[in-house]
Amino acid sequence: VPSVPLLDIPLLEEDPGVGLSGEIGRQQCAVIVRLDQHPLNDVEVRRLLAAVIDREALVEGATAGTARVSNSLFPTDHWAGSPNTDSPAPMEIGEARERLAALGLLPGWPVRLVCPEDVPVLANAAIMLQEQLAAAGIAVGIDLLDAGEVEQARSSGDFDLMMTFLPYWNDPHELAHPWFHSEGARNAAGFSNRRVDQLLAMARAVDDIRR
Repeated sequence: VPSVPLLDIPLLEEDPGVGLSGEIGRQQCAVIVRLDQHPLNDVEVRRLLAAVIDREALVEGATAGTARVSNSLFPTDHWAGSPNTDSPAPMEIGEARERLAALGLLPGWPVRLVCPEDVPVLANAAIMLQEQLAAAGIAVGIDLLDAGEVEQARSSGDFDLMMTFLPYWNDPHELAHPWFHSEGARNAAGFSNRRVDQLLAMARAVDDIRR
């Protein structure tokens, strides 16, 4: 059976009648942040939001220890990956609250997170993220949506955060261009950077990975 659900792996490992084979895949769970809506259009707010997330605890709890933390788009053992991707320690909650308050965001400011209803791992991750951000005074409301509703929210930009799986890929360009080019087909965050667009175009034209 290919692509065994992550939450089933611990039970299957204990079953003497089942043999598992394989390795960590290249599919990543990601939180897409809508970049053109207040207050997440402020880079400092986004940095603080990211800083209070305990990635190790989130991954352990959401996947029953069957996945690993990733702090970059591409794995460190891949030629496109960065070797310096240690997981940062979460910021102290008190400091995060103070810095958010200084930006005018008092405890209880709302954020809407949309998540597919039929993917238990993502739903688990959404709930754990909700709990972690609540400690910093961020009130995350979770909307579990069916596939059509998720796609509608993505295309319309009707969300603040979106919990999703990035697709499997063979060449890094298959992931980087659709999600991070200003005109990328899957650029739901509204990310736009001329320099990044130029670099993606240059990378697309290069066939020597050593460059």
